[in-house]
Amino acid sequence: MRHTEDNVYHIIHPKPTKWNIVMKSLSEILNVPPVPYLEWYSRLESGVNDEYEDNRSEQAMNMRAALRMTQFFRMGVNRPKNTESMGLLANVASEKCFKASKALQSDSLCALTSSDTRHWVEHWRKIGFLPRVEDHWSGA
Repeated sequence: MRHTEDNVYHIIHPKPTKWNIVMKSLSEILNVPPVPYLEWYSRLESGVNDEYEDNRSEQAMNMRAALRMTQFFRMGVNRPKNTESMGLLANVASEKCFKASKALQSDSLCALTSSDTRHWVEHWRKIGFLPRVEDHWSGA
């Protein structure tokens, strides 16, 4: 796609995976029980309180960043739960993207799987976005 003439492409996966499939895989990899979206959203929204207002800790900063997204995540509360991206992402015209990319046109391109989720988690741990397993269990 680097050598195409258009400046704007809406890049989406041509074989979408349902939200609950990715989340189930993620909960298994992280060894945590799956939390239904409505419960997760309720927990996020209930975190809106004054205890984080003046706190400068990393946890408080992360909480404030997540709380800024509550309006976006609220859109998923009344959406069908078994759709790609919980219906949170806009429907976009992606024809130009598919025409420009041989990889996206390939019949061998597969939908995302638990293997992809595992690679994401490994990468997030490697860059420090998630604690490594050994750090988590050692109390670091």
